[in-house]
Amino acid sequence: MTLWLAGTEVGHFSLEIIESVSPEAQPGRIRESPEELRVRYPNMGTPWSAEDGKRLLALCRQGERSLGSLGKRFGRKPSAIGSRLAKLGLESLG
Repeated sequence: MTLWLAGTEVGHFSLEIIESVSPEAQPGRIRESPEELRVRYPNMGTPWSAEDGKRLLALCRQGERSLGSLGKRFGRKPSAIGSRLAKLGLESLG
């Protein structure tokens, strides 16, 4: 099993040693359906264009530091923005 946190791979574990998996620390929490998520993040799951990548980097270099704000601009989850920035070579916004 491979574990990911906010778009970053954080570990590998053999399925033989895993007793249980809890994706959230909030048992009983109702998760949003993919359709509900797409309403909030219309570009979720779609490939990034080269132009959007350049625009994202330009905004960060101009001082935009909020993953939430950038997510709204690009119609993507904040974690997707962080993941894309890492792929573009910008590891942190701080």
